[in-house]
Amino acid sequence: MFSPYHSSHPIVALVLLLLPNISTLEFFKETPMGIYTALVFSKAAQLQQCDLRAPYCNLQYIQITRFSEVTNFFEFIEQFVRLRSLKALTFENAIMWEDVYNGIEVVTSHITRLSFLRTDIHPHALAPLLERFPNLTYFSYIYSSNTSDGIHYPYVNCSVRDAIMHLQQSLEDLIIVDREKDPVEEWESNWSEELHEEASIAQEIEPGSLAFGSLTGFVKLRRLEATVFTLTGPIPRAVFNEGATAVAQCRIEHAARLVESLPESLEKLGLWNCTEVNRGAEKLLFDRRRRGELQKLKVVELVFSETFDVEDGLWSQTEGEKLGLVVTVRMDRGKDHDGPNCY
Repeated sequence: MFSPYHSSHPIVALVLLLLPNISTLEFFKETPMGIYTALVFSKAAQLQQCDLRAPYCNLQYIQITRFSEVTNFFEFIEQFVRLRSLKALTFENAIMWEDVYNGIEVVTSHITRLSFLRTDIHPHALAPLLERFPNLTYFSYIYSSNTSDGIHYPYVNCSVRDAIMHLQQSLEDLIIVDREKDPVEEWESNWSEELHEEASIAQEIEPGSLAFGSLTGFVKLRRLEATVFTLTGPIPRAVFNEGATAVAQCRIEHAARLVESLPESLEKLGLWNCTEVNRGAEKLLFDRRRRGELQKLKVVELVFSETFDVEDGLWSQTEGEKLGLVVTVRMDRGKDHDGPNCY
């Protein structure tokens, strides 16, 4: 047991020094890290850049589970991303404020996989961060509010879209999930006035457009998994106020535009939080397949947030099989709180 009057940071650094050949490293909330840990990784990064036989040359994956006590998240992670051997990073339960962002100095072209699990990122902070990761082939962003006081930043579709646009030539796997409620059902009253206005504008979807935008420009995208309204955008409040019929019609239109936005390179499509009004997307998807499009698509998974007609599910599977597709229709069993398999 460590004395409360003595820091355990040097002990963590010493343990790391004794493990120079590790390939995977996971830091949890309770793991004490300070200047000594940063110094260990800083020196290792310098040695790797000199092409010497450096410590941690086998270290390819780091997962960091931290909470709001990290006051400058970007400064905190820079000690890790300088390692040239590193290929994949996962951050869990992280909160990123815009006002603490002062940039990552290095361009981390060696990192190809980046995951954010249950993370609350300021809409203005995501793009500057991802600019430093130009060669990502895998990106997952599972949005969830983590603050105990209930104050958090909204998920804004257009901000996430803008943040990944520079990855159109490299991205192969994309997972975008908003684990909070659909904003149309619970309009957050505790956002800042600026972000409330930004989210309001984002929800006023122009006719014929998607809030997230078309993915046809992502020429290497093989796997797409997302909650439905993450891609289509929530129903505009004006439509929602018109009643259930208008909402259902709007969702059908969203589904149609969603299907048309899928790239030809796609091999797996997973849609979460589906409802019965999204069923039209299946038929439109099958129509594209019959027209000779989406020929690389092999697997379609539809996960419903409410009870669905079993016979309709069997029809989807049978019809998909005729078109060479493996179609799975099921209820969200709640086993995986994050939704899709994120790594």
